[in-house]
Amino acid sequence: MEDRMQPIDDSADGAGSRNLLTIFRRRVWVMIPVAVAVIALAALYAAIQPRIYEASAWMLVSGAGTGMHDGEELLTEADVWRSLQSDISMHIRLIRRAEMADHVKKQLNLDTPAHAMLERLNVAKVPGASANLLAVTYRSQNPEQAQLVSNAWAERYEQDSRERNMRSTVSALEYVQTQIESVEADLRDMEEQMAELEQEYLESGISIAGENGHARLTSLYDQIAQNRVEMEALQAQIERTRQRLEDEPREIEEVQEQPSFRAQAIEEQLSQLNVELQEKLQSYYEDSPEVTALRNQINRLEQQLEDRDQMTRSAVTTEPNPVYMNAQDTLIELYGQLDALRAAQAALQKELAEQQTLAEIAPTGAIAYNELMRKVHGLQSVHSALLSRLYELQLKQATAVAPVQVVREADLPTSPVSPQYQAILGLGLVGAVLLAAFAAVVVDQIDDTFADPNEIRETLDVRLVGVLPEIEQETEWEVHVGGSNGATRTAFANAVRMLASTVRIEMSRQDLSSIVVTSSGRAEGKTLVAANLAASLAGAGEKVLLIDCDLHRPRVHSIFGLEKDPGLSNILVNDTDPEELIRVTDIPNLSVITAGALPPSPVDLLASPHGQEVIDRLNGMADYVIWDTPPAGFLADATVVGHKTDLTLFVVGKQARRGAVRQTVSNLRDIGINLMGVCANQVRPHGGSYYYYYYYYYRYDDYYEAAE
Repeated sequence: MEDRMQPIDDSADGAGSRNLLTIFRRRVWVMIPVAVAVIALAALYAAIQPRIYEASAWMLVSGAGTGMHDGEELLTEADVWRSLQSDISMHIRLIRRAEMADHVKKQLNLDTPAHAMLERLNVAKVPGASANLLAVTYRSQNPEQAQLVSNAWAERYEQDSRERNMRSTVSALEYVQTQIESVEADLRDMEEQMAELEQEYLESGISIAGENGHARLTSLYDQIAQNRVEMEALQAQIERTRQRLEDEPREIEEVQEQPSFRAQAIEEQLSQLNVELQEKLQSYYEDSPEVTALRNQINRLEQQLEDRDQMTRSAVTTEPNPVYMNAQDTLIELYGQLDALRAAQAALQKELAEQQTLAEIAPTGAIAYNELMRKVHGLQSVHSALLSRLYELQLKQATAVAPVQVVREADLPTSPVSPQYQAILGLGLVGAVLLAAFAAVVVDQIDDTFADPNEIRETLDVRLVGVLPEIEQETEWEVHVGGSNGATRTAFANAVRMLASTVRIEMSRQDLSSIVVTSSGRAEGKTLVAANLAASLAGAGEKVLLIDCDLHRPRVHSIFGLEKDPGLSNILVNDTDPEELIRVTDIPNLSVITAGALPPSPVDLLASPHGQEVIDRLNGMADYVIWDTPPAGFLADATVVGHKTDLTLFVVGKQARRGAVRQTVSNLRDIGINLMGVCANQVRPHGGSYYYYYYYYYRYDDYYEAAE
């Protein structure tokens, strides 16, 4: 049974390493279709994306402050509204109400649902503006629709804010006028009572209009009257605020947009790149490649952030109505003030009862008259305050402007904001390069053959003694040097002559005569190399003996047109004289011993003592003895013969696997085979290499000879 060498480990250290430039040059036929396909897909994706246009109208929000003065006791709905006018977030919520979308939809006669319109609408403060500027931006596939909706929405909210402001002012005026009329009616009633009381006592000859000694009692009556007036005003204000709470909705809808996780990651990366840019600027110039590269990367990330459809996520939520919440807080405060007035009223009543007991001796008429007088004074104070408030509201109504005004209408957009063709094609180009490189690496990992002779030398760390180009298939089993074809000047023939020259010099320098030709696997052209090497050495006048030692699949007899039997196997088995089996070829100085009949276990015959003697004897029968042995990657014949010969020439064909070749060469070294070097066979010429120019030099020479 034949001996086997140790298994080949394709994953041996260093077997799969390869220069990327070599991979790309060799796999360009894979990279180009992949890159073209990716770029075509990117272009197709950009072409099928809908064009989105964006139009923005700007609105100026006036800052009204709180609308109240220190110590002011009369709080109206107009004051609440003015206190909220400068709240940007409140205006954004009010602009994004569903009622606004319904009104714009009806005004423009659109088919788009209201919730879809709210999703396409964006309301935000204009960045970098010194004033409170709001940008009302609408997106649509129709540029005219984007402009119309943006302008209509801004105009509608300006009108809505004006109407809301007017309603609050008118409501406050009506309330103050009602209070004035009530106070004036009370004053007239009090004055009539005072006149009747004074007349009644005058008829009896008593004057009650003068001063008396009951100053404390009079002061208490005055305070109680003032307290009642304030309680009535507070109750009326509470009733008005409660009515406002019933009319105002508790919540308003809001579409919130937040940055997506991808946008947050890009913003974080932008922050890091900006820090790195500042550090680079301290060490490099503004136009240095390092700074320019960082700026280009920052610009690409910023362009990605501009794509709001991918970088934001929106959700329709309900938010508390700020007007309702403020009015509710006002109502709670008013109830607190009312409770305080009631407590003060109770305390004054208690003190009044005590004082009345002490003042029983005072004239009843004077007390009643003074009590009416104090009530009149209190009503007069309230009346003056109401008149002042009325004049103030009338002045504000006459000079009032809308709290929100459109300062710039939306222009007709001429270019879409989405899709961004340059960004898509740029990403497609980057993806094409990356995928093409990835495909080249994957294919290269699957195809574990050598790229060129340089890689063979670097991978095996062995001398490269010859590079033989590919030959035409119909001349594959022919001798290209010596004999009838000796005058042919082909690239292969001259490459063989260069190999033979190297072998001759090496063997002459060391006074050697025998050489084994083997490979790691089949179909790598070792037999053709051995035959042409023998013919080339014979052409130099040396006596050469070529022995077909491949007793598994012999091929030497086919190349020279000889009979296979008898041959080497007969010598090993029958102890036949080798000289009787040496066959002369038509090439001068070249003899051949064919394989003979195929034995069941060739390696046993070669490794036997008789076989070793045959090898030694044959090695001395010519100036150069060349042994064509089976592949050393999986048969031990080559190692058995290699131990009895001077040198071993290792042939690597285009189908050879890197892992198998590397493992075979390592095994040959480990067992002490004297490896002369490696011959790269079936090499395709690549531009820029020396054998490329050598190959085409003889190709063109043959062409011109044929033309002549």
